[in-house]
Amino acid sequence: MRRVGSMRLRFRVHDVVDAGNEDDIGLLVLVREEWQTRPVRRKSVADGLVADRRRRDSARSPAERVAHALALGRRDLELHATGAGVALAEARRAVERRRQTKRRPSNVLRALLA
Repeated sequence: MRRVGSMRLRFRVHDVVDAGNEDDIGLLVLVREEWQTRPVRRKSVADGLVADRRRRDSARSPAERVAHALALGRRDLELHATGAGVALAEARRAVERRRQTKRRPSNVLRALLA
């Protein structure tokens, strides 16, 4: 067995070939096998949850997935409004303002409006 980088090489006897001499010494045909030395990663609880969510989402129609995403957005906005102690409309405006602060102004839009 030899180690090459992160791979291990192992040779096993594949066949014995007659060398054609009177000593009856055959030639061994070796086959090289490779495998990773890193251990197999165990599945975590999070991996199982992600797989379950993907399975559920793949069973939904695209319209159901969009409706679910919008419902999650509404729920998060309500949680933000409740936590900040403001009305839902004010929370929405604050979130939109924060989203726009890091955006670069569009030169195309500026040229069209000018």
